Amino acid sequence: MSLRFECKSESKTRIPTSRNTFGRNSLQNENPSFKCRRSSSIDARARGSGGVPFKPRSMSEERKSLYHSSSRRSSLTFNECKTVKDQRPLADKAYQKKKISELVEYLNETNFMYQITASKLQQPSKKDFEMIFQHLAQFFEPDYVVKRIEEEAPRILKSLCYQFIPPKSSFMYIARTNWPTLLGCLLFLMDMSKFAELIDPKLFFNTAEVENPEEHAILLNYIFTSYISREDNEEEEINFFTELIKSRKPYDIANLQEKNTELNLVLEQVQKEMEEINELKASSEEYDVIAKHYENYFSQMRDHQKKKEIACENLSKELAEKEAELQNLRDILAQKQASFDAQGFDGKKQMSYYENQKIELSEKLQVKKSAFKKLQNECWDVEMQYAQDLDKGTSICETFNEVYSDVHELTNNILDTLQNVNPVAKNLCSDLTFNFPECRMQLGQKSILQQSNTRKSTLEEIKKKIDSTDLFLNCLATKENEKLQELTIKKSDLSVKIKVMSSQKVKKEHDLNAEEKQALEEVKALEIECDELLRELEKVRALTLVTENKNKVLLEEYKELQEKKRKMLRTLNGYLHEQKKLFIHHSKVLEDTKRETEEAGEEIYAVITEKVKQIDT
Repeated sequence: MSLRFECKSESKTRIPTSRNTFGRNSLQNENPSFKCRRSSSIDARARGSGGVPFKPRSMSEERKSLYHSSSRRSSLTFNECKTVKDQRPLADKAYQKKKISELVEYLNETNFMYQITASKLQQPSKKDFEMIFQHLAQFFEPDYVVKRIEEEAPRILKSLCYQFIPPKSSFMYIARTNWPTLLGCLLFLMDMSKFAELIDPKLFFNTAEVENPEEHAILLNYIFTSYISREDNEEEEINFFTELIKSRKPYDIANLQEKNTELNLVLEQVQKEMEEINELKASSEEYDVIAKHYENYFSQMRDHQKKKEIACENLSKELAEKEAELQNLRDILAQKQASFDAQGFDGKKQMSYYENQKIELSEKLQVKKSAFKKLQNECWDVEMQYAQDLDKGTSICETFNEVYSDVHELTNNILDTLQNVNPVAKNLCSDLTFNFPECRMQLGQKSILQQSNTRKSTLEEIKKKIDSTDLFLNCLATKENEKLQELTIKKSDLSVKIKVMSSQKVKKEHDLNAEEKQALEEVKALEIECDELLRELEKVRALTLVTENKNKVLLEEYKELQEKKRKMLRTLNGYLHEQKKLFIHHSKVLEDTKRETEEAGEEIYAVITEKVKQIDT
């Protein structure tokens, strides 16, 4: 049976793959006080000397004797080990830090001669490694001293069946590349030494006193012969141990069988109790987790309670201030109520009156809004009419400008013809020149009003000059008729022509005056419409003032709503006070539940301790 041990560096059970645990070299070189016998001999000795209880082998266990022949190789021979990969995360910095702290703690417990720290072992020197290796190897070879560690370390590790022996070159120096593998070697030596310390010294060959030395010698002889022959017969081994037991106490086999059955029953009971204990441990762990959750919850609730206490203090201060304000308002209200009672004020009538006024004002507001929309539509119609009139005015201005230019040209042409008719009239016509001003008509109220007077004066002056010219020409014609009878026909023709021209001019002037009057009348009509629009704007402004007054009334209503809001806040403050009381009640309930859980945990702990004491006894 191969040796089973627990490696603390991995926190897992490790089982060597080979049948042999220690080789011949280890048996010859190492200290005999730490050499272990075969498991079969351990069981036999335990049955005889009261050591470890014998556990019967079951057929469910995996054994080589069940698959091969009865004649098999000895468990102490050198079978080839399977190459197994090291599952330890030695390259992990956190794992290294953890295991280095464990190693330093173990070295301090075992009286390590040199002072060493965990920070120093992060990057150790070769001397540090050699001293630690020497200290750990002395558990197996007490006289061991480091001389050539590259030769000695592989030998010692091989004798201890270490499966991950590094090459010799790795022991020549210490660097970041090879330090994790060397740290694994040191951790293996530490775990082996811890395991060796836990082995009962009665299980070794060199016990001080032996009850039956002859039997012990026979047992040693059998182990030696089986080791030399390298054969391990299971049936022969069982027969040998049964004969050995029979020779020791030949008459107690039945009693031993009865005791064996009783012990098996006790063992089963103990196993059941252990299962119950494990279940209780699991449940206790669950309760611990729940208790931790409760503790976290209680800590959070304490913080929340502190915050709520601070908030309650602030609210109490605000409540005191609000109560003082409320008292002041009550005093003011009492004074107002007394004055109202003295005046005989009826609040319900006033409220009904205000409601009726509010309804009337809302109806008026709707009427005004509809009137405003009508006015807006009328303004849009007036603007459209104004645009049409503007187009007409522009066309009239254009016609006036054309007529004005035509009159100017005609007068100039008439004067030129008069000057060319008679040299006597040439000097007279030089005084009758007309200076037409630049007064082109433009569409605009200011331009029309400013240039209308100039146009009137120029037209009147032109008319007067034309009349004087007519008189002058008539006088000149009569004199010429008296003096020049020969030219009467020509004169009559010319007079007829002049009359025709004068009539045409008068007609044109009359037409121009009529068009100008019409334009002025249209301008006056537009001015009247503009005045009406201004009046309507003033009416709209008056309506806006009325709406502003209504907005003031609405603002007063908004203030009343704010007062209602304050009342609601007071009710909310009362609700918060009730919630505070509920919080205090719930906190008491939570403390009671916590106390009950702690008492239940203590009861569970007491039950577990009693069970453990019963198992130990």
